[in-house]
Amino acid sequence: MIEPKRAKGLRLTPEERLEVRRRISGGESFEQAAEAVRCTTKTVQRLLNAVGGVSPREKERSKLRLSLVEREEISHNDLLSCDDAPFEDPCVRGDTEVSHTRRLLSPTMPI
Repeated sequence: MIEPKRAKGLRLTPEERLEVRRRISGGESFEQAAEAVRCTTKTVQRLLNAVGGVSPREKERSKLRLSLVEREEISHNDLLSCDDAPFEDPCVRGDTEVSHTRRLLSPTMPI
C-alpha cells in the first residue's frame, strides 16, 4: 500500500532529515529516500543543498597498495641514495626533477 504524501507545508522532522541523509549516503536514490520519509525529491534536493551535500564515503585502501609509512620510507631511502650519488651521474630514480636540479646546482657543470 502506498502511503499518502505529507500535507503541503509540513516540515521534515530532525529524525526524518537524518534518515534522508543516511539513505543518500548509503547509496539510495533521491526518489527512494523521498518515498521513505513521504516527501518530494525536490525536498531532498533542498535539504542536501542546505547542509552542503553528502560527505564523501570513507575509501578503504586496497591491501595490495603500500601504506603511507611504507611510501615515506621508500621516498626517504631514495633521497638518501640521491644525496650519495656523484653530481654528473643521474640519480637512482632516473631523469627526474631532482636530478635536473642537482645538475643545475652542480659546481662542476659549466654555466
